[in-house]
Amino acid sequence: STRMTAIATDADRIASAISGRSSVWSDDPFDGAGFDGFEGNVKLNAKRLVLTDGLGLDDASLDVALQSGKIDVRELAGSCLGGRCRARFGIAKTLGGVDVSGSLSLVGLAAGSLVADTRAAGSISGEIKFSGKGVSPRGVFAVLQGGGGLPPRLSQVLRPMWWW
Repeated sequence: STRMTAIATDADRIASAISGRSSVWSDDPFDGAGFDGFEGNVKLNAKRLVLTDGLGLDDASLDVALQSGKIDVRELAGSCLGGRCRARFGIAKTLGGVDVSGSLSLVGLAAGSLVADTRAAGSISGEIKFSGKGVSPRGVFAVLQGGGGLPPRLSQVLRPMWWW
């Protein structure tokens, strides 16, 4: 949807401003040969898995299947932001780049960990499903589509403070 694309674009601008880089998402095209070079499964359990500067998963688990032309992250899960985060997604090589689809599930995240406003209290739970196509990470991120939801009352509290 247009709304999710706008949120993704705003998130990219915010991340860029925080990091001081033009974008945290690379414009370099995906290397299709990298998708064909590996087959197998990777499973990892870690006390802490750092995803980006300032964001990580505690008691993390990762389950990835590598097949010719496809990476399938069956589960990336752990404790984060005062709650539980879980992602599942796939990246498949296509003639014009890659197709990406998946979901992100959030359970019991502390609202105060997402915004710097003391009025944000309570917890957040919800799920976002997404998909997109592109030739580079930034290209895919810019056109992500999908949907999901947060409890209506929480959305009203967060709207003026965060992304809208």
